[in-house]
Amino acid sequence: MEIVITGTRMFAEEVHRAKEAPASDLPTLTTEQKAVAKCFEISDERYARMELAARYGKERLRKAADAMARIIESELSKLVPGAELRTLVYEVGLEPHRILVGYKGKDLTFTFPPDDESEDYLRKLSKQIADSISSS
Repeated sequence: MEIVITGTRMFAEEVHRAKEAPASDLPTLTTEQKAVAKCFEISDERYARMELAARYGKERLRKAADAMARIIESELSKLVPGAELRTLVYEVGLEPHRILVGYKGKDLTFTFPPDDESEDYLRKLSKQIADSISSS
């Protein structure tokens, strides 16, 4: 299964964590990143802390997307034997998440809003997907 995360999002806690991180934890900036920092008159250290906060945000999003995929995959395998969750596109922002499910040689795409990622909702969503697959 492939998980694609579009973009990144940082929470205040991640920015604070990066701000408090020791200098040894900061990423090494590329030549391009140093040029951007210079262009915006930002110190290399401050830019590196922003990059670290972005990395923390990406890690959080990856964990959320992995958990989401595991729930959907587990539920689908119970409800529709042979259905395979191939791709989860985890949208950062207001666009709906998308999943690609393979079943009997066909690829089926489903979308769902990004506003509820609870386990209960994902189980209901899996049931709706299973019903849609069964009726097609």
